[in-house]
Amino acid sequence: MDLSALPPSAATPAWSSLWSLFAWGGLLLALWKVGKDQHTLAAGTTPPAGRRAYRALALTGFLLTWAFMLVLAWQDLARYPSFGAWATQSNLFFDAYRSVTETPIAWWWSQQLMLWAPAAVLFFHAESVRQRFSYWAYAWVGMCVAISVALPLFLMRREAQRGAEEPATASAWLGLCLVVAASATVWVPAAQGRTLQLCLLLMHGGVLLSLLPLAPRVASATLLRLLYLALGLIATLSWWQVNAALWLHTGTPVMALWTVIWNHPAQSSISLDVMVTVTICLVWVHRQDGRSVTLLFLLGTGLLSLGGAFCLHQLWRLRKQT
Repeated sequence: MDLSALPPSAATPAWSSLWSLFAWGGLLLALWKVGKDQHTLAAGTTPPAGRRAYRALALTGFLLTWAFMLVLAWQDLARYPSFGAWATQSNLFFDAYRSVTETPIAWWWSQQLMLWAPAAVLFFHAESVRQRFSYWAYAWVGMCVAISVALPLFLMRREAQRGAEEPATASAWLGLCLVVAASATVWVPAAQGRTLQLCLLLMHGGVLLSLLPLAPRVASATLLRLLYLALGLIATLSWWQVNAALWLHTGTPVMALWTVIWNHPAQSSISLDVMVTVTICLVWVHRQDGRSVTLLFLLGTGLLSLGGAFCLHQLWRLRKQT
């Protein structure tokens, strides 16, 4: 999810510039915070046993996703007479979102990541509350860089945390923002023009606003479970819908899932992001819960999508903790 996805046509040039300044300025601050955490892990805090594996996965996610994003930017730049014209007129990220959502076969890949992202932010929030450390920087890196980069770095931070743990909770404000973001994401494939711009605004804005510490005292463990249930249902229903469209209605060949990855650089980026993210989740589940649960998680990903399987796993973990 990229905060710069809003095209210049979605707002006046002034608002567009303010949005970009806010997004990329926040990213620089988030990278500083994450880098500081990583330095602390290396310099003093006892690191988790799998920190090298997590860092290798984060590097893999960055290289795979951004290699294709740079190709996309280079191809888009060639369509304009100058760099200045490209910087002010290009709808690069808007067009990228359109290309990865406009067909069922493209949406098969993209929706897994886009509908899992709100659940990932909920997980970041709940785990950071439970272990009393800040999570906003990791969520911001996930939105602006790649979730396959932010997730392993967050898991390293989480496993290195020491001390007493608080109950995992979620606030009503957080829940409202993330449900709005997930609901708007569902409508992206069918949206056009201004409606698509509105969906992208709600999708990114919902996640961004969820990071604000509003109503922190209005929080409960029950609400956290309800949110995982709601986000998991949204992801699962979308997954079943796209699979029904592909295999029952149009009879799409299975090999099309592979060939579509290479049809467009944006599709390559998000599809490989999905693969790396699933791998990270499997590594993490195996470290936490063993081989049997890992196999069940993999099966659940195939039946329910990554978002559905992740939310179901979190509900199981919360029940196990109590």
